[in-house]
Amino acid sequence: MPTFRIVLPLLSLPFLGACMPHSVARMPDASIISINAQGRPEVADCLPLAEPSHMLNAFPFQWRPAVAFGCATQHNLAEMIADPDDLKRGQTYAGQDASTADSAVQRYLEGKTIRLKNTSSTESLSSGTGGGGQ
Repeated sequence: MPTFRIVLPLLSLPFLGACMPHSVARMPDASIISINAQGRPEVADCLPLAEPSHMLNAFPFQWRPAVAFGCATQHNLAEMIADPDDLKRGQTYAGQDASTADSAVQRYLEGKTIRLKNTSSTESLSSGTGGGGQ
């Protein structure tokens, strides 16, 4: 029985050698998005992102093409940028700060929430004027 514990892992080594040697999580961050001469955001070449395939096609026994993981994501991010100047300088956030959100959570946890008013936004108008150009 002890020899079986030694022989089985040794026999499985050739099969485990076919696993991918490294992680595909080496994705670039948004810093690869730059501004071209026309002022539009663009992504650099995807060739450095290409991961070679470790699989063969069944019949012609050719390597499958390399895949550039993250390339489409970076291109989509570049297309979603509304104002390319935001990449050069950011804007300050004028929304709520953390203390306001914290006070709302504290009121909820302590049971001191304010009840909603008993009104409805679907009531019909009593005067009969509903607009519509009539």
